[in-house]
Amino acid sequence: MIVSSLISDNITGLEINDIGVVKDTKNKLSIYFIRLDKIIELNEFNVKKIDPSKYGDLFDEKICNICHRILPTKDFDLNQTGVNNRPIRRPSCSQCRLSIDGKPMIDKGAWSDSKPSLVDFKCPICEKTTIPGLTSRVALNHDHKTGKITGYICDSCNTGLGRFKDDTVVLERAIKYLKLEYK
Repeated sequence: MIVSSLISDNITGLEINDIGVVKDTKNKLSIYFIRLDKIIELNEFNVKKIDPSKYGDLFDEKICNICHRILPTKDFDLNQTGVNNRPIRRPSCSQCRLSIDGKPMIDKGAWSDSKPSLVDFKCPICEKTTIPGLTSRVALNHDHKTGKITGYICDSCNTGLGRFKDDTVVLERAIKYLKLEYK
């Protein structure tokens, strides 16, 4: 697989540093640009071949997993700390995170009194019983479109819903996939 980065800015719909995968190299390069979900034929002087392993948290530049552009690593928010206190940044750039994170929670203070106790908590989604803060974390979830708080769920389910973009259509596709693959 050859991955290329756009270096010319006069191509409709594309931006400098857009990432694409070379599909064909006959007379012109046929490159699939993920962000646009289409193949565009370009001349070799419009792109440069890149090595994706040379981008990421340890380098000056990183590739966003949403907009598929090469950006300065500082444009990615810190997410956690790795081995030897190495900073690990989010896979999506700060600009793309705005659409992922959506609206902030509305009236979070009203829910602080109802935080699950340290005795036990049963997640309304997976029904796993946990001791918040001891055996697992509990997250206050909210609707990213409206900001309305939906309640407490376990950290695993909160992460899972986020991975499925809080989108019932995506979750329904996942259910169909499971039914087809595991029957």
